[in-house]
Amino acid sequence: MTDGIYMNVVQDAITQPDEDLFVSEYGYPDWFDEISPDGDEAVKILRGIHRAVHMSIRDLINAIGMTQVAFARHFVIPLRTVENWAGGQRECPLYLKLLMAQDLGIFKR
Repeated sequence: MTDGIYMNVVQDAITQPDEDLFVSEYGYPDWFDEISPDGDEAVKILRGIHRAVHMSIRDLINAIGMTQVAFARHFVIPLRTVENWAGGQRECPLYLKLLMAQDLGIFKR
């Protein structure tokens, strides 16, 4: 997937809160094959991106079965920062959350 398509997919995922509607909107574009030549894989990636956009850091940590300590160590982020994100005191920037989700394989789950 090109960076431009990825950016468009993320922006559209932000504006469409319903995962099924989001995926169905991408069912027929000409560039659908650019996400993945395998249609099932493309749908899996679209669902993963949508989930990552809409999940909290707490949800992300729980989805991969890590503790906050392990998550903080994995990404070399101060534990207090992770605790603040997970507790809702601060919000993790979307770009960072997406990078972490991609690193953890959330897009392909």
